[in-house]
Amino acid sequence: MDLSSSKAVIEALEHVQLFQYMNVAGVTLAVTDYFLTIDLEVALIWNSRWSLSKVLFLITRYLPFFESALLLYRTFGHNIPLSFCNTGYKISAGLIIAGVVVAEIILSMRTWAIWGKDRRVAVGLVTFVIAGATTSIPIIIKFSGTAQFVDPPVSNFLGCFLLGGSHILSIEWILLMAYDFCLLLLLAIKAYQTSGLPQSSQLLSITLHDGILYYFYLSMLSMMNVIIIWKFPPDFINLLTMLERVMHAVLTCRVVLYMREQTVSASSAEYSVTATMPQFIGQQA
Repeated sequence: MDLSSSKAVIEALEHVQLFQYMNVAGVTLAVTDYFLTIDLEVALIWNSRWSLSKVLFLITRYLPFFESALLLYRTFGHNIPLSFCNTGYKISAGLIIAGVVVAEIILSMRTWAIWGKDRRVAVGLVTFVIAGATTSIPIIIKFSGTAQFVDPPVSNFLGCFLLGGSHILSIEWILLMAYDFCLLLLLAIKAYQTSGLPQSSQLLSITLHDGILYYFYLSMLSMMNVIIIWKFPPDFINLLTMLERVMHAVLTCRVVLYMREQTVSASSAEYSVTATMPQFIGQQA
C-alpha cells in the first residue's frame, strides 16, 4: 500500500487514539511498578556497594522514564515539527535498543550464574549478545530512515503522525524472541536437572520458576510484534513497542530485586539459626 495515499492516511487517523492508549498504558505500567517496588530498591540497591550489576540495574530502571517523557511529547505534543518527529523517533529507537541490550545483559548474567558460571554458557551468551547487537544497529538505522511522518490532515492534531515504515523492523523482534527463547531453554534445562534434588535451594527454585515465566512472556510479546508488523495496517508498526520495552525493564528489575531479597532472607534465617544454637545447646546440657 502506498503510505501517502488517502486511504492509508484515513486508516492511520482512525488508529491514533488506540496508539495513544497503548503508549499511556506502557508509561503507566512503568510508573506503577516503580512505586510498587521502590521500597525494595531503596533497601537492596541504594545502600549496596557500586558494581557492574548495580550500574546495569539503575540504567534499566530509569532509562524508560526518559524514553517515556520523549514518547509522551511525541504522542500528545501540539504542532510538533516534522523534523523533530523524525529526530525524536530515531533517538527513541536508539534508547530502546540500548535499554533492551542492557536488560538482556542482566538476564544473561543471572542465567550464567544459575549455570554455575559455566564457561561454555558464557561464550554462547556473549557471542549471541554481540551478534544480535551488531545486527540490530544497522537494521534500526535503516528502519528509522523508512519511518514516514507527515503533516496531520486535521487541525489541532496531537503528536506526530506516523503512517508506517519498513517491515525490516520485524527482524529486531525475531532476534530478541530467539535470544529470550534461548535463555528460557537454558533455565528449563537447569530446572529439569535440579528437580527433586534435596540440595536444590529455595532461591534457585524461585529464580528458575520466575525466570522461565518472564522469558516466556517476553518471547510472546516479541512474537506479537512480528505478527502485527506483517499482518496489520502499516501504521500499527509500533503499537506494542513501548509496552514490550517497559515489560523488559520491569521484569528484569524484578528479577534482580527478588533475587537479592531472597538472598538477604536466606542469610538472615541462617544467621538467626546459628545465633540461637549456643543457647539451645546450653539448655540441653
